[in-house]
Amino acid sequence: MYVSFSQLEDGEMLGILEDSRQRNAQHGITSALMSCGEYRFQVLEGPESQVDALMDRIETSSRHKQMKRVLKEQTGVRHYALWTMGYVALPQAGQLLMPLLKFTDEERAKIISSMMLRELRRGHGTH
Repeated sequence: MYVSFSQLEDGEMLGILEDSRQRNAQHGITSALMSCGEYRFQVLEGPESQVDALMDRIETSSRHKQMKRVLKEQTGVRHYALWTMGYVALPQAGQLLMPLLKFTDEERAKIISSMMLRELRRGHGTH
C-alpha cells in the first residue's frame, strides 16, 4: 500500500482508472484506490515482481507527489480479487483519517485497506 498527494481532475482520474484496469488485468494485478480529496491510498495485489514493477512506475510518475510506501506484505490471499482497479472517492474522508495519525504506518495501512474493502463491497465504488 502507498499513499500520495495528487491533484487530478475527474476526467484525468477516469482515464487513469480505465487504463489501469486494462493493464492490471494483463499483469495479474488486483487493486483498490481510494481518493480522499487530494490524497490517494492504493493497495496492489499480485505477483511480487509485477507489483514491484508497478510500484516503481507509480513512484516515478509526475502525477504523484510525496509518495510513501506504507505497507508491503505477502498474505497469499487477495482481498481485492474482484477488482482490477476498484475505486472509492471519499472527499470528506480526511476528517475520518485524522485520528489514524496516532497509529504506525502498518496499522494505519491495514485500517485504511479495510475501509476501502468495506466501501467497495457496499457498492460505493467502481470496478
